Amino acid sequence: NEPAKTNFSDPTVEKLSENFKSNLDYEKGGYNWNHKLLDYDGINYAFAMYHQDSLIKNWLDITIKNSYHLIDQTWSGVYQYSTKNEWTNPHFEKLLRVQAFYIESYTHYYGITGDTSALNAAIRIHAYCNRFLASENALYFNSQNADLNPGEHAADYYQLNETERLAEGIPSIDKSIFLKENAAMIKALLYLHIATNNDQYLNKSEEMIAYIFKNFKSKDGLFKREINNNKIFSFADNSHLLDALLLAFRITEKSIYQTSSAELAQNIESNFKTENGRISAIGDLALPAPIIGLDNLKYISSIEQLATVLADKKWKDIAKSIFEKVENKGIENSAPT
Repeated sequence: NEPAKTNFSDPTVEKLSENFKSNLDYEKGGYNWNHKLLDYDGINYAFAMYHQDSLIKNWLDITIKNSYHLIDQTWSGVYQYSTKNEWTNPHFEKLLRVQAFYIESYTHYYGITGDTSALNAAIRIHAYCNRFLASENALYFNSQNADLNPGEHAADYYQLNETERLAEGIPSIDKSIFLKENAAMIKALLYLHIATNNDQYLNKSEEMIAYIFKNFKSKDGLFKREINNNKIFSFADNSHLLDALLLAFRITEKSIYQTSSAELAQNIESNFKTENGRISAIGDLALPAPIIGLDNLKYISSIEQLATVLADKKWKDIAKSIFEKVENKGIENSAPT
């Protein structure tokens, strides 16, 4: 990972960096908050700075290793978070988006450090997803509930072995299938392919992309959050899919992913663009939609990649324009406080 390029002034960059560092728990890893978990933006910043800042390097090493406490030791799969400023008091729900991000994080960490324990953890998490969250089609269900019986805390259950758990039963599955979460899993599988050179992960990611294009694409070129919901379209869902398509192109060099990325980005621009950035949702059921700074920043990163993929400066100019319209104050406030 390369450090992100920004148009921030040096004092702003320094302020954001110091704000980030001041919230880190250097002894236990994670932030010095009640909840322990891997945070997407913080972890990715730490990857970018791993070889440049020894404090962040040491913090990331501790964070990754302690995050293994959030992995179910019987079935694998990552619990949502841990409480009481410890890694060992988990909330047992297992969300698809969390599984995808931890797979991505562990494969990145393996790529940076060569630590095979991280790669093995990523492989086991994906195996959990295939066993418990795989739907009858190519995509994955949204989550597995924390408790075996609604309202009854299940800490004792998660101490059981395989045979004992199966005798008690299996926590229920939320069988909703959402675009953004499956786009995140596509990326996770692509990173697993890079890390392992195993084509099963690449093949599965391409199967998921094909299913999404067949079943989630609307007539106007945007992609639905859910397969049968034409009433609301999410900026985050579509921009996450764009990110996955760009990664698929970089890995496979298949022109279909290049073309699809360009078409999707153009449709995002046509539908979500406002004077002050890209709004979060459109459609008949969309509430008055805010402009979410972090979603806009992630989209900027995607369309800067698109500019390179297409060798088209237009997308660089669009990225710069969005950046200038998203107020620096809002971006600064999105950092951990």
